[in-house]
Amino acid sequence: MDLEAKTIEPKLTPGAEVYVLESEAHVLVRPACVALHTGETLRVYNFTGGDLRVYIPAAGSVAVCIPATGSDLTVPIARPGVYHYAVFCEKQAIFAEGESSPKIIIKP
Repeated sequence: MDLEAKTIEPKLTPGAEVYVLESEAHVLVRPACVALHTGETLRVYNFTGGDLRVYIPAAGSVAVCIPATGSDLTVPIARPGVYHYAVFCEKQAIFAEGESSPKIIIKP
């Protein structure tokens, strides 16, 4: 019996995930920095009990609403680079914080 060696490519889930969580007087984004390739999806898990608005200034001034159940978001940025984003929490009426200022890195 001849056995042929085969290369098995790992199956990668495109995109990245962020979690928006309540923590006493704060709302946190974890992780604050995420890396995507152009056109990939950012999955936002929302644990705040209210809707979120995600702002990506480099993509225009439109806010994307993320319901309390969470949602996927396609990041509308085509050029590689590092882009700031902000998450406003409707229920708490504050912006979420990260370990650093939240950023989306678009990889080539």
